[in-house]
Amino acid sequence: VTSLEAQPWNGHLEGGGRGVQLTVLLDATPFSLRTQSLRAWDRALLLGSLSSLLKQTPIQSVRVVAFNLDQGRVIFEQDEFSRDGFERLAQTLESLELGTVSYQTLQSHAWAGLLVQLVNQELAREMPSHAVVFLGPSTHFTRKLPREMFKPQETRDPQFFYFEYHRFWQRGREYPDTIESFIKSNHGMVFQIHSPGEFAQGIQKMLERLAVHND
Repeated sequence: VTSLEAQPWNGHLEGGGRGVQLTVLLDATPFSLRTQSLRAWDRALLLGSLSSLLKQTPIQSVRVVAFNLDQGRVIFEQDEFSRDGFERLAQTLESLELGTVSYQTLQSHAWAGLLVQLVNQELAREMPSHAVVFLGPSTHFTRKLPREMFKPQETRDPQFFYFEYHRFWQRGREYPDTIESFIKSNHGMVFQIHSPGEFAQGIQKMLERLAVHND
């Protein structure tokens, strides 16, 4: 993955109040498997990717949730995501401490409960988003979660997408993680990202799938 400059999002909705109702689930996880903190490079890539996604998508509204599976918790959440929210998210990522995970969290498999909670929360919304986008690095969790853990999807929306960043040395040796397995089992789209170019192509493919909401 090539580093992206984290240009702050100015809060402008490219759809002018029309277009896609979007939820972004941001996986605040280090890209390096050998570090337990979000380095400046990690934060720049996560925030830059989020900013690019919001700038290139015709948006009616956007909701952003940042989470960490290792700690099994949500670290940031805002329904009507704004420029101020983007700045607060950046501050949250900068102060995030990932070096310590309690024994109870590991023993209880809190990561699985969190993932189920995030998905079911989107499925249960009275006015579900048109698209729910997972965004972040491929995780080290590979277990497939039983479908019965998730709430049945009763409507066409939301549609699920996963922009799954891989380390450059993983090209050709990518293995599905838990999020990817869930997305594919729900007929969503997974984009394997190794470069900014692949990210831009993935956004365009997502918009083609969501074209019905962009007229």
